[in-house]
Amino acid sequence: MLQHSIDIAQENGAEWLYSTSAVVLIQNDEGDVTGAYGKGPDGYVRVNADAVLLACGDFSGNGEMVLALNDEVRELAEASGLDTTDPSGFMGMGQDGMGHKLACWAGGVMEPGPRAAMNFGNGMGTPGLTAIGNYPVFGPDGKRFYNDAQLQFGGLGFMARRARGELLCTIADGKWEENIQNQGYEHNMSSTTCAREWDLVKEDLANYTTGPDGFEVYGFTGYGMSKSKMYAAETLEELADILGYEGEAKQGLLDEIAHYNEMCAAGKDTDWGRDADLMNPLDTPPFFGMAGNTDKGRISSGMVQMSGVLVTDNFEVRRLDDSIIKGLYACGNDCGGRYAIQYHTLMAGNSVGVATTQGYVAGEHIAQNLEADKAAADAYAEKLAKMAEETANKPAGGPPGL
Repeated sequence: MLQHSIDIAQENGAEWLYSTSAVVLIQNDEGDVTGAYGKGPDGYVRVNADAVLLACGDFSGNGEMVLALNDEVRELAEASGLDTTDPSGFMGMGQDGMGHKLACWAGGVMEPGPRAAMNFGNGMGTPGLTAIGNYPVFGPDGKRFYNDAQLQFGGLGFMARRARGELLCTIADGKWEENIQNQGYEHNMSSTTCAREWDLVKEDLANYTTGPDGFEVYGFTGYGMSKSKMYAAETLEELADILGYEGEAKQGLLDEIAHYNEMCAAGKDTDWGRDADLMNPLDTPPFFGMAGNTDKGRISSGMVQMSGVLVTDNFEVRRLDDSIIKGLYACGNDCGGRYAIQYHTLMAGNSVGVATTQGYVAGEHIAQNLEADKAAADAYAEKLAKMAEETANKPAGGPPGL
């Protein structure tokens, strides 16, 4: 799709400068953006333009920017006792933040905090059975502690605030295939809603083994096929032992599941507000579980950062006084206002979908402005030509224009 877009753009006169990175924007005396300087394989190049759209990605690849701009990452790292003097420990998988720098150097301003992180972690994410659906999460005392209908990214903020070394688990039962039909398409659950991956999941679950050794099951990670260790048992008591629950914690887990099942029968989660269509009782063997421990040893900035500079509804970059920097636009991870806190993905593709839509809207506005400016320039040129013609036809000796 991207190559098709490039081809169509070139057919319509676009020029692509590969291996060329913008280093500074060009502005006139009024502060309007009129182009940019870039650096390519053969040195610096100047590009003059009626408008510049920043679509340069995020700043997670710049550890200094992550610590300086991302409140969630920095404050969680400080609260966890991590060393924040080495920015390299907080780099993610994204870009170097050049789009944000270009905008701010030209007079733009970052959106106010808190600024959204993505997967800032606590040594673990939700111990969710993403391979086979959305099920309740239980803490070290066996109790649920938040609305666990929120899976991987929605639940990370809750995980990050747990104490170091806590045991967390998720449990499903033998009705998992039936329950999948009640669940929506969540970011980390494509393996339950994508036909090519669903076959892999069913094959693994059909060959499950009970006991403390566990078995491998396919789970979507975003990077292709990945296997995770899952455990199975014929009773909840046996599964609790395998997952590491003992004594009062084990009894607490069993009591909480019984309470959860009662709420499922009533059709309402009166504890945490879990969605009614996700209230599926854990009452049919075999029972499946995954567990993990929090450690706070790494506060990741995640794949990308989700905050940017202030923009208008047309994605024009704003100054601190809310005035518009004429000729400068930003979209995607360069523009602000996308996520208030912590990257939440209730639906897969919402981030790239938003970014694509923003780019379309910004491009459309740029085109409309250029068309309006051209029409105004043509009208003015026509007026000047008419005035010149009228002046030329006036009798000699009179003042010009009379």
